[in-house]
Amino acid sequence: MKLAGILSIPTWLENYCELNVPFILMSRFPYHEPYISRIEHKIRSSFSYIVNDDFLGEYMAAAHLIRQGYRDLYLVLGSTDKSNAEGIMNLTRMDGFKKALSDHSIPYSESHILSGINEEKTGQAGFFSGKKRPSIPGRGFPFAGPRVILVLSQDKERNKMDHELMSRAIAFHGHRCPGLAIGVRAALEAKRILEIGEAEPKGIYCVAEQMACFIDAIQVILGCTAGKGSLIYRPTGKCVFSFFNTNNGKAVRMAKLDNDAGLDKEEAIRFILNQPLEQVFSLSSPTIPAPAYAPRGAAMACALCGERTAENMLRVKDGKPVCLECAGLI
Repeated sequence: MKLAGILSIPTWLENYCELNVPFILMSRFPYHEPYISRIEHKIRSSFSYIVNDDFLGEYMAAAHLIRQGYRDLYLVLGSTDKSNAEGIMNLTRMDGFKKALSDHSIPYSESHILSGINEEKTGQAGFFSGKKRPSIPGRGFPFAGPRVILVLSQDKERNKMDHELMSRAIAFHGHRCPGLAIGVRAALEAKRILEIGEAEPKGIYCVAEQMACFIDAIQVILGCTAGKGSLIYRPTGKCVFSFFNTNNGKAVRMAKLDNDAGLDKEEAIRFILNQPLEQVFSLSSPTIPAPAYAPRGAAMACALCGERTAENMLRVKDGKPVCLECAGLI
């Protein structure tokens, strides 16, 4: 689930950590800092920075999230807010939130304001259900919780899948980085554009023009590997991928754009995973033909070193078949 939140009460930080939520803390009290330190190991990857809990802080935080590509922003009311039958009314602030939406051409409506009151206590729908370890957005927020600005994608099931695939890619690759996010996004978009089913491991090819972190994500998500001959290296040095589904003839070429240049690590990751596709990649038809299945060929011994070598990699020297090393070509 991709969410981003702005919290004003530290006792709910751990709940948001359980949701893997990148967030910005709005703080008025000095005791927040030692609390953050106590769970620093949980929030290191998602915590952005602290802003003042006032109009300017709210505006800056919301604008920061929008600049990272988040657009579905909602303000969840906390214990100092209340609602009425005609609509939801905030008793504290939300002018900073409204102005941030307006300044970035995002239309504001009352639907952007969600009740923060626990549905079990009031019968009124809120944002999270349950007081501890909330996991399913959309059904009530714990009573006496904080005010929060959240970012929700309309496609919640896909976001859940995206997060799980990113976690799998990190486990395989060894660390979280923008390069890995590029591979995750490219592979997910390839699955959608090429209509690749979950049980369709054969006939899917990726031609990558640079070897870097993103290759590991493509292997994890699409199952294209060098060992199977479905991951092919074309050394141009470009961050470009050509994907082919030979089962239905669909193909696409993706060239990475530089719109995330200048962002820090976490900002770049969120930009790559959440921005509209056209902000991340330039799409076109592949400039190369679809790879053909190449069964493993025969091998024979090099006439000079005696090591077995694939026949298609042998060269003739002095009338004898020799490997590339003995031919002096590498």
